[in-house]
Amino acid sequence: MTVFYILDSFPVLSENFILREILSLKKLGVNIRIFAFNKPAEEAVNPAALPLMENVEYLEKCPFSKKLSTVAVNLFRHPVLFAKLSFSLIYDMSFSFRFMCQRLNGAIHALAIADLADAKPDHVHAHFAYVTADTARILAGFAGCKWSVSAHAWDIFTQSPEIVARRIEGADKVFVCSVHGKNLLENMIPGQTQHDRIVLMYHGVETREFEAGEQADHIIAVGRLEEKKGFEVLLRACKILAEQNIRPRFIIIGEGPQREKLDAEIRNSGLKNVELLGSLSFDKVKMLMAESIMLVHPGRTAGNGDHDGIPNVLLEAMALGKPVIATSVGGISELIENRANGLLVEADDSEQLSESVRALLTDKVLAETIGKAAKEHVKRHFEISETVQPLFKYFVSQINRSP
Repeated sequence: MTVFYILDSFPVLSENFILREILSLKKLGVNIRIFAFNKPAEEAVNPAALPLMENVEYLEKCPFSKKLSTVAVNLFRHPVLFAKLSFSLIYDMSFSFRFMCQRLNGAIHALAIADLADAKPDHVHAHFAYVTADTARILAGFAGCKWSVSAHAWDIFTQSPEIVARRIEGADKVFVCSVHGKNLLENMIPGQTQHDRIVLMYHGVETREFEAGEQADHIIAVGRLEEKKGFEVLLRACKILAEQNIRPRFIIIGEGPQREKLDAEIRNSGLKNVELLGSLSFDKVKMLMAESIMLVHPGRTAGNGDHDGIPNVLLEAMALGKPVIATSVGGISELIENRANGLLVEADDSEQLSESVRALLTDKVLAETIGKAAKEHVKRHFEISETVQPLFKYFVSQINRSP
């Protein structure tokens, strides 16, 4: 059985969970072909992705003229399917012109993949309930097979419920990485029987890849520099600590639209102990995390509703045995039990965040106890070989149903 994976970009450092999933499934014997719309813009690549990149088929290499000719050819080969697609796009227009254009783009991508591939897929799987899902739907229709999708965070939280429901319509299964996200999806689709399609599947890590290094003197935060990551709140907490004459070294790793704003805040507040290191290679991030005192994740809900599900950086830090401080946004409380395997604080509460940092800095027993419990919790419940089982078993069930 061959499964076509439909991705927007691959590999992406902020989406290491997709890479880990693919590698784990391949170890279990699943034959996966990766089709990505774009090559990643960033230069830093997880070394584990390099062998896979040799066989990734990127749609950006396919000229637009070639895509149009593919559409024209298939129009005559599959008139019934094209008629259905046309009616579907007309209905999509009732949501918005932008949505209809995205769905059309997904259809063009699907035809390009069908043209690039030398064989039909036995199953199609997409990551994110967005244009990738639109592509998977059309491609599966042309191939005469089923399709599934993994929904995550922004794709659920920033689109209207009606559009999300429309995007996952027709998917045989929808895998979602938190109970929080699963509950939201179930509220978006009518009928209890439809809820059977939605499957909880947490992200995981291979814990043996994460070994703590010699502890340095810094506190680490990792994430894209955008509103939902809450780094502005972290800087306010740093300022509170500085006023108490507590100035540990904070390093923030990541790049994004808030870079200039955060830089200015650091300068204006005189926070010489806070560094923005930008985007770094995966190995460098892992090393700095392994050497850190603790990891802080001040996630929040952005103005457009976007927020994290369960950030993978928390899993990585906990696998290293690091005490973590995080907000109770999204599905984070599904991973962290306050004062048992981490500390939970309210979003946007810089006072509470600063108090938690101070607590771990001054109470070494608490920090060590939480760190050990965190490592054990991830090892027991978030090992990638186990968390990937729902998807693996689903793919196997599709093989068994094949004629």
